[in-house]
Amino acid sequence: MLDAGGLAVSHLALDCFHCGLPVSAASAWSVVIDAVAQPMCCPGCEAVAQAIVDNGLTDYYRTRQSLPAGVAAIDPDALGLYDAPELASHFQGKDGNSETTLSIEGIRCAACVWLIEKRLSQLAGVQFAHMNVATEKLQVRWDADQCKPSDILEAVREVGYVAYPFDPIQHGDRLRKNTRQLFKRLFVAGLSMMQVMMYAVPVYFAEADSIEADMVQLMRWASLVLTLPAVFYSAQPFFQGAWADLRRKAAGMDVPVALGIAAAFAGSVWSTVAGEGEVYFDSVTMFIFLLLGSRYFELVARRRAAASLETLKHALPDAAWLLTDYPTSREASRVPAAQLRAGDVILAKPGDPIAADSVIIDGETALDMSLLTGESQPQTRRVGEQVVGGAVNIGQPVILRVERVATESTLLALA
Repeated sequence: MLDAGGLAVSHLALDCFHCGLPVSAASAWSVVIDAVAQPMCCPGCEAVAQAIVDNGLTDYYRTRQSLPAGVAAIDPDALGLYDAPELASHFQGKDGNSETTLSIEGIRCAACVWLIEKRLSQLAGVQFAHMNVATEKLQVRWDADQCKPSDILEAVREVGYVAYPFDPIQHGDRLRKNTRQLFKRLFVAGLSMMQVMMYAVPVYFAEADSIEADMVQLMRWASLVLTLPAVFYSAQPFFQGAWADLRRKAAGMDVPVALGIAAAFAGSVWSTVAGEGEVYFDSVTMFIFLLLGSRYFELVARRRAAASLETLKHALPDAAWLLTDYPTSREASRVPAAQLRAGDVILAKPGDPIAADSVIIDGETALDMSLLTGESQPQTRRVGEQVVGGAVNIGQPVILRVERVATESTLLALA
């Protein structure tokens, strides 16, 4: 099939030609590779693929043996692709500096956040780096003359994490995948723990010499076998995290956890093989289950917090009613909320969300501020009182003077 320009368009592939992730039916991103317009899942893949083609590296697509494991698995040798000129507009920020939002994979606690921010603060040219542990997103601003995007990605990789340009679809898919994977590990650990307990509890409560030694040894071997899935599958995140910590010569929270699991399991195996001493298979499986359970519930709480933050971000309206000649005229024109500046006079009609942090200069109304404060009861606001952007006007029309632009509003500060 040919497109409007006479190029062949591939409609056989349902996945991104660059990274292999699913492509939305409404996706308009594509790159011409070997005279065929190949589908791309996001502007990031489109820009990287275009950079590969423009630099004469199309052989990469002809000779590769498999698709990359998602955008998150960035090849260190390919980090320079993120410095391509095609991405300059994507990274361009205000005041001539560059800024972007990155997704970070591997976040486990506040210590991870501290480590990433600390490392980036040491990077020449980085002016601002803020990591949100709930959303797993990193806001970075840097001087393009002193620092490149690949430098930032490499710095994050050096401390044991993977960073890649934020894409809402890929970010959401990755979070859901991680949650499902963690739940599977938790389920296996719980199942192992319950089965091991079936053999451990009778030994604990049995009277001396009431169970034959051969039977006790048989139950030990059964407990060992049932503990293997918990140690070699469910506990893998702890061992992987500990190994990453040791490689960067920084002992994190996973190191003592991994050592405790390994020591208790190895000691129990030795006692089982030797036929003497104590075994701790029940303690090992319970320890893994409880740790994974705490991580799972923490992850669920973070996802809910992230969803609430996203709701806050979308609470500000896209447009507002601007009174350009107030008080001479009350004729209002609809303008994008992003164009509002401090001192502008706006009209908030019943049912409209307030476009920016403002002060009422005419009228009295009731506001629904439940999204901001959780308070379900409407709150009355009169002339001279402050109104936070995002609050919904559920009373009478009021006229307000903007005090802060939308990008500096209280609502976005909370988000």
